[in-house]
Amino acid sequence: MVDRHGRSYAFTGSQTKGWAGHRTGTGYAVQGNRLVGPQTLAEIVRVFEESGELNLAERLVLAIGAGEEAGGDRHGARSATVTVIGDQPYPLWDVRVDDSEHPARDLRRLHGVFREEVLPTIRGMPTRDDPMGEAARQALAAKPSE
Repeated sequence: MVDRHGRSYAFTGSQTKGWAGHRTGTGYAVQGNRLVGPQTLAEIVRVFEESGELNLAERLVLAIGAGEEAGGDRHGARSATVTVIGDQPYPLWDVRVDDSEHPARDLRRLHGVFREEVLPTIRGMPTRDDPMGEAARQALAAKPSE
């Protein structure tokens, strides 16, 4: 868990089978109960910390890919998800891959599709500060007068 101030917390129980653990830092918490070993978390953290100039969704996609490359889930990963919640009542990013042979690679591809095709619509949606939203304003402006 990461709060809005970047404080993080994670808990790994003592009764997990195989290797399990977590790492936390300012702005992130990463954990796994079925990982091949601590190198998976180390690689996720390294990539996340080194990509600080990118937006959060991009950093998460890169970190998930790095974790998969470092061995990932000892049973093999089948899914991957990136959800980023901002200050609105809807997610800014919500990209999910299920039942895939290469979930990190497919997540990367879908991230690009989402960024190009869905994110512009989300950015035009109503917000708390702009209840009409830019998309509605543009649609009303384009409507011919009667």
